[in-house]
Order: sequence, then C-alpha cells, then structure tokens
Amino acid sequence: MNRSRYRNRMLTTALAISLCLLAIGKGFGEEFQGVGTVLALDPSEGMIALDHQEIPGLMPPMRMAFRVASPDLLKELKRGDRVQFTLKAEGSATVLTEITKIGGAALDFRDSMPKEIYAKLEGFGVTFIEADGRLLRKDGCPNIQRTLLSRGSREETLGTALFVLEKDSTSKHLIGVELRDTEHNPVFVWRSPDFWQIAACHFPGKYGAERPPTE
Repeated sequence: MNRSRYRNRMLTTALAISLCLLAIGKGFGEEFQGVGTVLALDPSEGMIALDHQEIPGLMPPMRMAFRVASPDLLKELKRGDRVQFTLKAEGSATVLTEITKIGGAALDFRDSMPKEIYAKLEGFGVTFIEADGRLLRKDGCPNIQRTLLSRGSREETLGTALFVLEKDSTSKHLIGVELRDTEHNPVFVWRSPDFWQIAACHFPGKYGAERPPTE
C-alpha cells in the first residue's frame, strides 16, 4: 500500500470513528482541549490526522482524523509538529477550530533509524511501518512501542521493530528490528547497543538471560 492510499484510508477511517464517538451524547457547541502530534494533512479536504494524548471528556489517547473549521488552520503545519488544539462539537461531528504549534517539532522515527537499516528494510520491500503499536509501560523502564513491518497491497507482515519513546512521549528511536520469511523464520535481525537492557526490562523471560554477542 503506498503512503498516499494509506494516509487517505487512515483519514477516512479515523473520521468515521470520531463521528461515532461524538454521536454518544456530546452537547452541541461543547469544546475540548487536546495535545498531539501531526500525522497527516489534507488541506484540500480540510482534514488533519493527529496522534493525540487523552482529550478530557471526549476520548482516550489514539490516532484520529478531524475536520478543520478552515483549511487556513493547516497552512503553517507539517507532519511531526507538536500541537495544542481545540475541538468543538457540532451535532454528530467534531470540528477542530484552533490549533497552535508548541515547542519544537517531534522527531519522525525515521530520523533516528540508521540509514543502513532503512536501506535494508527497503531492500526487503517494506512499504508500511505501523508506528502506533501497543505502548508497553513498566515502572522503572523506558516506554517502548512494538511496531509492525509490512509490505505489498495485502500488507503482508514481515516482522516487528521496537522503538523507545522519550520522556515527552513525542520522539522515539529505533532499538531493534526483526524480519521473518513466509515461514516465520528470522532472515534479518538488528539490535542497537541499548536493546538488551531495555528489552530485558520489559521481556525478562525472553531477553533477561541473554547477553549481546561479544566482538
């Protein structure tokens, strides 16, 4: 699936979900405040997709697309920007009426991916990296996110990657990649130097007893 098709599908699906949520009794004109990161912009359709924190009184943290009151609200934004926004309930829909950039731009995970690893993934035909996998939290451990690596129009799953989320929960860096063949055998494994400590913290049964290979 190409990025344009994926973006359009994400926007359409997320909008449908948001309409369903607002239909559950939110009052007309009621406003909600949120903070998130820009995932996709479509000024021609007046849409923005956000990876947002909990929006009190409305919805838990998730990736969601919203209609904007005016395409002009999107003029100064780009993918990866950290933003604060206001949503307004209008009947069975919710409309984004205000949006402001806050702090610096959030890092896209590819910014922290070693170039040789990204090239390797492309060599295996990876066309889709789902960076919104389940966030794993554990006291005393960095937050990590398990991510799917897929390819092709059928989104054939090739393997997984692990990302560490920084304390601000907006930037992340890659710590490990595992690609598998059609029989689920590992065909490519890469682990950063800090992979072992972080993975052992979250998966002691799998990595706790292992050690990184010696040089």
